[in-house]
Amino acid sequence: MNQLFMYRHRILVDDINLKKMKVEKGKRILVTGSHGLIGSALIPLLTSVGEHRITRLTRGLVDKNTSHHSDKNSVKSAEIIHWDLEAERVNHNNLENFDIVIHLAGENIFGRWTETKKQRIRDSRIKSTSLLSESLSKLSHPPSLLICASAIGYYGNRPNETLTEDNSQGNGFLPDVCKQWEDSTKVAADAGIRVVNTRFGVVLSPKDGMLQKILPSFKLGLGISIGNKEQYFNWVSIEDVIKSIFYLIVSTSIRGPVNIVSPSAVTNMEFSNILKKIFNPRLSFSINPEITKMIFGQMSDELLSINSHVLPKRLLNDGYKFVNPDLEDTLRFLVGKLV
Repeated sequence: MNQLFMYRHRILVDDINLKKMKVEKGKRILVTGSHGLIGSALIPLLTSVGEHRITRLTRGLVDKNTSHHSDKNSVKSAEIIHWDLEAERVNHNNLENFDIVIHLAGENIFGRWTETKKQRIRDSRIKSTSLLSESLSKLSHPPSLLICASAIGYYGNRPNETLTEDNSQGNGFLPDVCKQWEDSTKVAADAGIRVVNTRFGVVLSPKDGMLQKILPSFKLGLGISIGNKEQYFNWVSIEDVIKSIFYLIVSTSIRGPVNIVSPSAVTNMEFSNILKKIFNPRLSFSINPEITKMIFGQMSDELLSINSHVLPKRLLNDGYKFVNPDLEDTLRFLVGKLV
């Protein structure tokens, strides 16, 4: 009970500190990927702390009589506008007069990487970002800030290095995608828009993502470990993801790539051992990398078996204080086992 109190107290203090930040309220913010893991957690924070007006940019057909409507089930009935990614088309008039654009949309990378799947991963990131950036650059009243998602997959498999934003691109499919993804924002930066490329690590949330997928087995008493036990697990809590994005909105001097990962990376073995400590499974076993390669193909090599130690140098140097620096405390809270 004392741990629970201390954890909630830390979250409350951080929320209060966010409200004290010098940020203008009532900004108009456009968000893509608003129904994803990060977007669905971010929008309530933006509306509650900053009282910002949120508009969702979503895929779908636009009624010929209107270009937007209100989503009655979303926070504060956020307005919705549409874009057609298949035709690479968006109405520029709908993009005018936003203060901030947060681009989080992208095909889920989990699953077997067939050529079709890889093409969707590429197109959903690179084509959408190119379309958005080029459109924003042509506006009469463009936003002052574009925050565009990226990933630490940019660095590739580099087991003998400690990696920061200063390091170069790695080798492989994911590094190539991430590089082109980030390069697609250059046209917006050249137009004078402050661009931040958020390189996300493994986002921990019980609602979606990797943690949500492995929790059922632990709850059933089966402790599963995937991949090389010694490879680094670059995690970050969903709480720190959304609060670091808020921080980047306020910290106007930051631009370019920013690693969104915990400063306290662990190994796969340490991650598994913490989950076992929390759930005390009756049976524990590891899934051999050869088996994951048979199931997932190239995804196993570039995602499940990648080994790199990534640090959030720019956030730390700028003064961001992580809400969840300790993995065990974070996992206990996320899975409801904080005792």
